[in-house]
This record gives sequence, C-alpha cells and structure tokens, in this order.
Amino acid sequence: LIKNIIIENEIITNEKYIAKIKINLNREKIVNLLRNNKINYTDIQSKPFLVISSYNINFINIGLDKNKSFNNFLIHKANKEDDLLNYSFPNLDANDRYILPYEKIIKQDNNAFNLLLNKYNLNNVIFIKILKSKVNNIIDVNILIYNSRYFLNIGNFNLSYSDFESENELFEFISDKLLIYMNEWWKKKYQINNSKFNVIECKILSKSFKNLIKINSDIKNLSQVKNVKTKKIQINNNIIEIYYYGNLNVLIKSLSLSNNFYKDANGCIISN
Repeated sequence: LIKNIIIENEIITNEKYIAKIKINLNREKIVNLLRNNKINYTDIQSKPFLVISSYNINFINIGLDKNKSFNNFLIHKANKEDDLLNYSFPNLDANDRYILPYEKIIKQDNNAFNLLLNKYNLNNVIFIKILKSKVNNIIDVNILIYNSRYFLNIGNFNLSYSDFESENELFEFISDKLLIYMNEWWKKKYQINNSKFNVIECKILSKSFKNLIKINSDIKNLSQVKNVKTKKIQINNNIIEIYYYGNLNVLIKSLSLSNNFYKDANGCIISN
C-alpha cells in the first residue's frame, strides 16, 4: 500500500536517530483492499459549514460574542488535514451580531440565519446550542444542521457542570467531543457500501470539449466510481453510464461537490 517514503531533517548521532518521515500511501490500492473485503468507508469531504454557537450558563446568554463565544475553543481544533468536515467561522463582529442576535439564534430565525449565510457566501450551518439546567448542574449540548430551509437536530449529549474545574475546561471538553461526534455523523451519513454495485445513465451538459473532459475526469476520480462508459457525444448533450459502488445519494453528494448535479423526471443531469 506504500507509494513512497520521504525522509527529511535527519539527525544521526551515536545515541539517537531523529527524522521527519512522510509515508505516502497508494489511494487506489487502499480502496481496492477495502472493496475486495466488503469494508465500507467514505472519503467525501464536505463544503464548509458556518459554525454558530450559543450558550446560557449561570444566567448569561452568549451568542456571536467575539470574546466569549464557544467558537473560540473550536477554531483552534477544527480543519485539521485529515478532517472530512470543513468548518468556517464568522468574524463575530458587530455586523454579525446585528444580523443574528442571540434572540434570533435561540428562536432559530430562518431569515436571520440566511442573511448570515449570504454574508459569508455559504449554504449550511452547524448550530451548537449549549444550555445549563436551572434545577441541576446538567449541561445539555444540542447539535443542529441548517441548510437555508430548515433545521435538523442530528444529536445531543449531556455533561455534569460539577465535573469540571472551570468553564474553559468544560468548553475544551465539549469542543473535542463535538468534533469527534460530527466526524462520525458525516462518515455514517456518506458511507460507501462496497456490497452494492449500481449503474446510472446521465446527461452531461457541456458547451466545450475541454469542459467535457474536466467533468469526465471529476467523475472518474471519485473512488466509488468503477467505470464510466460513453454512449453518446454531442455538443451540450453527452450521454454516459456511471458504474459505481454504494447508494445513489452518496454518489450525488460526491458529484455535487465538484459539479452541478440534479436528478429529475428527465433523469440524471451533470453540468459544470
């Protein structure tokens, strides 16, 4: 599975050996290994989610506050090189607070959330709502996804406030747990089922041969695609068959990340 090994910054003495070693793996061979053993996986990376958080602890309501936002704990941990999810963070300036004040965050005001999405030219929000119970020390963390139309609660977990020595320690723990939870949620949602093999016929709308080559290349580079067969080549009306593993919704998500894709009564259509 190893493509090559790169050794850098070597230090050799009589007592020790120090080096930075990079091991580059063969992606195609890894996928084939998983496929041959019917092991499901995903390598689909998301487009950026705008992260919005709010919390109500000890009678203090915090929304898009630059100094006290929970986002400050997430921003230093998110967007690691091997993360499947990409996160984007608002500036938390006065304009953000004007567009989406705490009251509208809690009410999940669609218009206000859409205005903030438009400001950052994004389509989806991860909303983290942290609430402390008024009758005990239980912290309730709710995780919601907003897609410019509706909110979807994808999970929650509870913690005891008394288990932590400080609020900072609590938020550090929540941010670590949250990122793990989100990564697992994404993997489960877009898992490629290697036990299923399907084919779909699609029309490619392309006004140039160069554009057609790019779209075909994007499709073939998807790890779940086994083969692409051309049935018809014509300006702005090309017909192909895509042979792929897993479910159609996962293929649609993969195609949508690099090209425009939609499926209607007329079938599957892909454009750039």
